[in-house]
Amino acid sequence: MSPRSSRLALAAAVALQAGLSIHAMRGQSATFDEGAHLPAGYTHLALGDHRLNPEQPPLVKLIAATPLLAIRPQMRTDDRAWAPDDLKAAMDAYRVEHEPIRFDPEARNLRHTHVSDAEDSGAWRVHQMLIDPDMHNDWVAAFEVDLAESRDAGHPALRLCRLGSLA
Repeated sequence: MSPRSSRLALAAAVALQAGLSIHAMRGQSATFDEGAHLPAGYTHLALGDHRLNPEQPPLVKLIAATPLLAIRPQMRTDDRAWAPDDLKAAMDAYRVEHEPIRFDPEARNLRHTHVSDAEDSGAWRVHQMLIDPDMHNDWVAAFEVDLAESRDAGHPALRLCRLGSLA
């Protein structure tokens, strides 16, 4: 290959890399997957529970979640909704209908999170829409935040109530 051909090939490779990088930056922020990694890393570190995001190696999740140990958010994993077989069944059902869940800036947009008072006003109900690539957005993760327990503990006390289709 002549020096001129080598320079042209190098310039084309650099231009391609720059174009791919710009395209990726427009669609995903540097923290697009924190919504999955932080809770998974925290439950791994604090509870020894690997069910939220079992992909390996977990090092990045563990490093990202280490600061959470200082505030010790509470995630109840003894509820039936957290049972491994139930979570797997729910995610298998999701995958039948959808591509992977999005964690990009659009998926984290506040308009996809709905908070309301529970009937007894001692808790909040939080519904997080699961955003899929085709924008069907017909699945939800529903949580309850016990306000008294959160105040006493000094951090949010979450309970997963449901993970499933809106229909």
